[in-house]
Amino acid sequence: TLEAVERAVADCSEHGHEGRVVIKAAVASSGKGQAHCGRAPLREAQLGWLRKILAAQGDVVVEPWLDKVADLSLHFDVDVHGEVQVHGWSRFFTGPHGQYRGALGGGRLDSGLDAGVRVFLEGSGDESGINTAGQGCARLCRLGGEIATFLGQTLHTAGYVGPVGVDTLVYFDASDARKLQFKPIVEVNPRHTMGRVALSLQSHLRAAAAVWLIVSRREAELAGYDSITAWAGHIEHEWPLVMTPDGKSLSAGAVFTNDPSMAKEFSTVVVAGETLDECVLWGQTLGLDVGVE
Repeated sequence: TLEAVERAVADCSEHGHEGRVVIKAAVASSGKGQAHCGRAPLREAQLGWLRKILAAQGDVVVEPWLDKVADLSLHFDVDVHGEVQVHGWSRFFTGPHGQYRGALGGGRLDSGLDAGVRVFLEGSGDESGINTAGQGCARLCRLGGEIATFLGQTLHTAGYVGPVGVDTLVYFDASDARKLQFKPIVEVNPRHTMGRVALSLQSHLRAAAAVWLIVSRREAELAGYDSITAWAGHIEHEWPLVMTPDGKSLSAGAVFTNDPSMAKEFSTVVVAGETLDECVLWGQTLGLDVGVE
């Protein structure tokens, strides 16, 4: 009920980062279907949205907003027998309200993170599990197998067979800002996700660092272009594509991963370079908002 949600919001605000709370539709995608609030009463627009979601779905998820350090997603398949095949992890980043923005590639999952976070992801040194594409982070490799096995059985029992993406989160403990925690299940996506596409792109990257971005027509206009096509032409001219000698992999530069001339609202682009900082800097000079945590 609406009253139960309001009580849950009040409880969660005591534990959320800066008192913030997120209300999620039970069924949604890509960080959409959310309302962000705090200790203040819900606004009328939020109450209207909440009534519609409760009427349509019957449930919502109310959670404290966590002090996020890194977003990670696990990717696996569930077969007809309920067995799972883990394909690996991708590290992604979002907009201010949790909407999927893009993913990192070209190196280890912990590239660019503080030393303490890298140690946390690596674990005790005696971790074991499934490691893919030289991603490192032994603790994640072990946890990936455990999460996939647990969810694979649940999904198979529910009749699902196919690809699965699981969003996870590393965050600072609300009671101790120096302590890192891992939230193993933020969202379960029983489908091919953008993170799965990002993971597949890894096999075509030989750059030390790369960022795969979703870009919009609105961003093109803010950068001074009347279309994604015109903006894409400028980006690819200023940061030309460099391939490996065999012509099979991206070494540096920018390349769009769908046809920008066909894009009306959104397109996707890979920006690759020697370091993550270089990718972010180049992106900014080209009008790309590379909002990597």
